[in-house]
Amino acid sequence: MMSMLFDYMVSDVFVRSKGRIHFPGRFIEGYAYLQNRAYGHKAGNWYGLNNVYLWMPKGILACDNVELNYLTARSGDKLLIAFTNQSKEEVAATVDLNRTLIGNLDGKTKQATVRRENQGQESFLVNDGSFRVSVKAQGITAVEIEDVEIVPVFQSRILARTNVPGWSPDYLEVPFGGARAMILPGVEHDRVYLYLQSDDAEFRAITLHYEQSGSWNTIYDDVFPYEFTVPLDSASAKFQFYFEGLSVDGKSMRSKEGVLHRAKN
Repeated sequence: MMSMLFDYMVSDVFVRSKGRIHFPGRFIEGYAYLQNRAYGHKAGNWYGLNNVYLWMPKGILACDNVELNYLTARSGDKLLIAFTNQSKEEVAATVDLNRTLIGNLDGKTKQATVRRENQGQESFLVNDGSFRVSVKAQGITAVEIEDVEIVPVFQSRILARTNVPGWSPDYLEVPFGGARAMILPGVEHDRVYLYLQSDDAEFRAITLHYEQSGSWNTIYDDVFPYEFTVPLDSASAKFQFYFEGLSVDGKSMRSKEGVLHRAKN
């Protein structure tokens, strides 16, 4: 549900800005026949400003009017905020930026610009990380604040993984209890996540057998859901695996082997 909400927020800003705030998205699996997109893997565009990255850490700001949604992004020493109004009346609010997450604000006056309904920019000042904003009924107001310190906790390290070989395939379905295996790219290293769709009405326990870098290992799980996460060696060229299951009537079963390969550059 969180990914769907985030997709709505990014799409809402895209529509209200008439496409002038745009972030690339990729299709991800949805639920209940719903489809949505994930964002943040590539830079976007903000009213002609390139190399803009979504940046929405928890508690980045406090807004005293619940009618306003907001999307935050960063570009160098600029903090970018798009406010959208969900009501049928114009809304004004006080915004307080989180001075722990955003540096160079304490006791400072910062130059900023505001753009209402996609029109020209107007200058204003942000004092000690606080400012007032107004948004027309079902409208959009975009704010750009200059000369702030933004230090992402982990986002930069993820985005810097441009030369790390991917995996092909990076997803497999195994005909054994609806088993799935997929690569999850990480900050320091990748992981492989494996799970079974079958529950404890079919299996008492599942054992994962896997090999990487020439060494076989096992993980045992006797509590539903049957799922496993394995850190991947950076030097490993493949991840080979199979499952053994103990059914509720005491029978032992084994799956076919699956292999995920690291792609060649």
